[in-house]
Amino acid sequence: MRLLLSPIHNHDLWTVTGNYGFKPEMPAQAGTEAVGVVDALGEGVTHLQVGQRVASAGTFGVWSEEFVADAAALIPVADEIPDEVAAQLVSMPFSAISLLDSLDLSEGDWIIQNAANGAVGRLVAQLAKGRGINVVSLVRRAEGVQEPADQGIGRVVATDAEGWKEAVAEITGGAPIRVGVEQVGGQAAGDMLDLLGENSTLVIFGAMASPGSTSAPGRSSSSRRPCAGSGARASPPPWHPRTAPDSWANCSPASPMAPSPCPSRRPSRCPRSPMPWPRTSRPVAPARCC
Repeated sequence: MRLLLSPIHNHDLWTVTGNYGFKPEMPAQAGTEAVGVVDALGEGVTHLQVGQRVASAGTFGVWSEEFVADAAALIPVADEIPDEVAAQLVSMPFSAISLLDSLDLSEGDWIIQNAANGAVGRLVAQLAKGRGINVVSLVRRAEGVQEPADQGIGRVVATDAEGWKEAVAEITGGAPIRVGVEQVGGQAAGDMLDLLGENSTLVIFGAMASPGSTSAPGRSSSSRRPCAGSGARASPPPWHPRTAPDSWANCSPASPMAPSPCPSRRPSRCPRSPMPWPRTSRPVAPARCC
């Protein structure tokens, strides 16, 4: 494969820094998704042609001029699709669809997400709308509101505005928010926790700003706490088709998602929780472990 374009995903950066569950043997290349051109075919490959443009999302090490990929995992790309779109054809849509599928949501329910002007955030907002699910999307700056709005995404709130939490309550009309999708970490996670309703779910889907989540000890009630086994749980969402970490988040009253040293394998139970971890056949998102 000859590389044309490859996106820089958050899980790529976590892998490069050594903080992702998947750790390649060194020395190693990086990058997990790309669009490229077939330069040569292996023996027995008949469904592809030399010179054909294809997308790859299951190959590790695509950040190079050329790379070798499993032919069965390549997706032919139509001429009408530009490279910028083809390079992001699989991983982020897969993540957004799998995330929504993993949540027990019904038509009319409310969810809230931050990092809403990223690829996953935009996809979640658009896909949820088609399912009749209401979404409040948070962005960090006022100038970030217009871009998703131009794509038909409504209910976008900038968290640098005074009274933004009250604006969220006005949008929902006081209806409980059942799910929070948290991708930033740090203070943003604590702010999102404040907005969730009773028996809600906080999904830790990334950590762009901080690997830990900041929350004051008095914030969480016994029926709303981002820890497995509580009324609200930190659900391990799907992330990438070919990579899955072997760890999850530590739970403590003062800092529910504080990072901690990771064992080599993820335990079947969180040491601080009586509840078993959810069993799933899907890979899960990067997170610190317990």
